[in-house]
Amino acid sequence: MKRTAAALLLLGLLTCHRMQPDSLYARGRQEIERSNPPAAEQIAVEGQRRFAGDPYWHELFAILEAESVARTDSARAKKILQQTPPTGAPLPAVRRAIVDAWIQRLDKTYLKADALAARIAPELRPEIAMWRAVSFLKNRDNLAAERCAREAIVGAATRGQSWVLALAYSILGNIEASQQHWREAIDDHSSSLKCAQAARYARGEMAARVNLGWCYKELGNFDQALQNLHPALALAAQQSDHLNEHKALTLIADIYDRRLELDEALKYANRALDAACNLEKNKEKELANSYHQLSQIELELGHYEAAATWIDRALATRSNELDGVLTDLVVKARILSATGNPSRALDMLDEVLASCYGNPDASTRWRVQGIEADIYAKLGRFQQAEQMYEETLTTGV
Repeated sequence: MKRTAAALLLLGLLTCHRMQPDSLYARGRQEIERSNPPAAEQIAVEGQRRFAGDPYWHELFAILEAESVARTDSARAKKILQQTPPTGAPLPAVRRAIVDAWIQRLDKTYLKADALAARIAPELRPEIAMWRAVSFLKNRDNLAAERCAREAIVGAATRGQSWVLALAYSILGNIEASQQHWREAIDDHSSSLKCAQAARYARGEMAARVNLGWCYKELGNFDQALQNLHPALALAAQQSDHLNEHKALTLIADIYDRRLELDEALKYANRALDAACNLEKNKEKELANSYHQLSQIELELGHYEAAATWIDRALATRSNELDGVLTDLVVKARILSATGNPSRALDMLDEVLASCYGNPDASTRWRVQGIEADIYAKLGRFQQAEQMYEETLTTGV
């Protein structure tokens, strides 16, 4: 499908041979803004071929090519920049500095690009602020990410840069969701959705809908969550985006699980596993999460053997993910309790509470304490059950 799309794009380029360089370059930038690097790369290569005799446009199209590959092949992007003589013109100079910042992944290079843009291309400053926010978010510096995202929003709003607004609002929403400020996150992800639709930025719309589905699910508004997740799923299929497909399917399965519609939950959980298997690389976390979800649903269906198989796969798949290991161990303890080994289940839950495998957050601690209290009650150890129920209430408060 991707090869066909690329062939059609190239055919379109060849048939419109009279297109001026500014129009062709604008198309390339539009593909970048819509998160379609392969299409941008095709346009960049064609632009360099067609306008090889014009140093200004040749440089701009070469930088566009470097930009289109920088996130997947930084060495190639660097080589393209090194082989392209700078003309010293304002727009190529700032664009070159931005791509260089992507390659080096250092904030000082973004600041250098921003200082240059402030002098000769101020319209690019909101975009630079947005990329700085992305960089800070990846480094888990939420305060700096939020500051830069808000700077990007102020600058992009005055210039009508909808795609920058979509990404900046998404960053704010993700920060707020990580702090469980769900309503604030919904406001910002809703703004991201509107801006993505205005920019005809399908991947941005897809991400916004997945995030809205997550937030609404956490608030218990399952209908509103599904109203965003099903369109997100359709967009993921159109874009061949297996990562967001996996996210949407996992969230939908969780909603049906919470509604106790277990057969429907199992159907979507299996589809989520298929999506995880279709990821080309770095898919261990998604696979482990799908194994965990399938185990939990099978446990609730009373299929204990299948549940045990899936949770053991989850634990075997996870790599350097302590939070995931904790949640896997909780499910494994529930299986042990259900299959006649409550003593081992209690030992495992105590290990989780003692943070032997990490530092459980309040919600995990609350859940573990509740499961322990139930096990004590079933064993007839009512004094210990009462004590654990009281600890559960304290944690909940």
